[in-house]
Amino acid sequence: VCLETGGFHFVQYADLTRKVYWIGDFCFTSIFSYSLRFLDKMIRAVATFALLLVGTAFAGQVIQFPFDNRDNLVYVPSNFQPGVGGLFVMLHGCTQDPQDFMAGTQMNTIADKYGFVVLYPEQPSSANINKCWNWFMSQDQQRGSGEPQLIAEMTQAVMQKYNVNAKYVFVAGLSAGAAQSVIVGATYPDIFAGAGVASGLEYAAATSVLEAYTVMREGGPNPSTAGQNAFQASQGKARPIAVFITHGTADTIVYPVNGGQVAKQWVATNNLAGTQLPSSPSNKTQAQKPGGRSYTIEDYNQNGQTFVRFLKIEGMPHAWSGGSSQGTYTDPSGPDASAMIAQYFFSFVGNVPTPSPQPTPAPNPSPVPSPVPVPTPAPNPTHVPTPAPVPTPAPTPVPNPTPSQAVYSVAGETGFVGQLPIDGYSSTVVKVGDKGMFNVDTFRAILSFRTADLGNATWSTASLRLYPVSNTGSLTSISVDIKSGCFTSSPLINGYEYYAAASVTSAFEIAITSDNYLEAQIPSDALEYLRNGSACGRVQFRLHSIGTPSFNGNLITFATAADGNKAPQLVLA
Repeated sequence: VCLETGGFHFVQYADLTRKVYWIGDFCFTSIFSYSLRFLDKMIRAVATFALLLVGTAFAGQVIQFPFDNRDNLVYVPSNFQPGVGGLFVMLHGCTQDPQDFMAGTQMNTIADKYGFVVLYPEQPSSANINKCWNWFMSQDQQRGSGEPQLIAEMTQAVMQKYNVNAKYVFVAGLSAGAAQSVIVGATYPDIFAGAGVASGLEYAAATSVLEAYTVMREGGPNPSTAGQNAFQASQGKARPIAVFITHGTADTIVYPVNGGQVAKQWVATNNLAGTQLPSSPSNKTQAQKPGGRSYTIEDYNQNGQTFVRFLKIEGMPHAWSGGSSQGTYTDPSGPDASAMIAQYFFSFVGNVPTPSPQPTPAPNPSPVPSPVPVPTPAPNPTHVPTPAPVPTPAPTPVPNPTPSQAVYSVAGETGFVGQLPIDGYSSTVVKVGDKGMFNVDTFRAILSFRTADLGNATWSTASLRLYPVSNTGSLTSISVDIKSGCFTSSPLINGYEYYAAASVTSAFEIAITSDNYLEAQIPSDALEYLRNGSACGRVQFRLHSIGTPSFNGNLITFATAADGNKAPQLVLA
């Protein structure tokens, strides 16, 4: 299925073996795409060589930085001081590449002024045919998974190579890159002290291609909810960070409603991390670039310190404000976003409040190493006192279950996976069944529980409890597989769990009834799999349907891990 959505271009899988892509007015298969990707690589190689030749246009050096088979670029200014200078990570938008984004934002010129390194990661067409960062995919919205982990590891590789001061590390992006910068800032606040968001969207605004199209026009979930989700995404590493947002009032690709939602989301996220920011802007300032566009600055402050700054730029389309026409998606008539972001971030870091104590996070399956420690600068006289810690809204884990006590499934790790890529997967929907037309077993549910939550107390029985939300068709029962550990290398839903090996298949069945909830006892000889979660620290269940194929679909959905007391649960006694 080919789908074009304004400036964003997405790809859906047609089947297991071939891809169908959209270019202009044509769809074509992956066989043809290989030659285009080869041509694209040749063009980028020539462009990179040209940048290296004309590098004297900047005061420093443009250096190729291969990582994960990506053609990334790094700019090192001549005045960079190891152990002192910081790092900006710049995430390009759809159809762009590092060379284009470097030329358009002119961030290298700002780096010359402040003496910081700039990393331009590449999103290749092999990851997304239109080079969009996959901000709308669940696996690319989590710490220790997908693109956030890739960007964090790439960032730390640059930090270690150039001995970057870990206090001054920031991320910024345009469009799809802006949406991903929000995700990176939320998932790795322990690495990034600030996030720049140019024409972007709030954290996890969408979890599918079609949903992405909707939120780009209409906005995403309630910013308060998105703020809580962003706070929890750090897995206990949250701290207040600086956020700088730019959005044009004439943006018809990512509509202006999204810029306001980004601001509100980060107010909520920072408040959960320890600040006490107001729900409305602390102050508003009208300004105009000489000979250019007018704009409004909205600041959200605590004790005079700005934590979230939002620039609404009058009449600006989908673009990097103040950029150079040497790059795509820029608007030279707007205020200089590159200069303003850098100035704001560096002034912010000197008086960022000490993070409030956070709960010990759950084991991270793929932790990113801590940055190289650096000496802490002298305290700033305008240091903002640390507010009282705000309790994490997530349910408190049960360290030692008492008899007949429930342990709830883990959000982000509980959902469904489809039989084929086109059938999708999600961590926000739990469903079992088929899509009709005489298909069988299209959707399988995945339930994930932390073995640490099961505790060390003695318990002799366990049952699995599910709360149905809807039930159509004629399913009679559900078969349950058990995995001691994780079905794949990560506990997060990633789409590969459908066919992954289980520790025991069809361990037991759950009868589908009209009761308020469904519950089945786990056989005693299968309890050993609950006590040993291996290196993954999990026990996972895979649910598949038992029923008769028919023209109409047979599907049952259940409450998700976000549904409080109705979340999937293990009942121990």
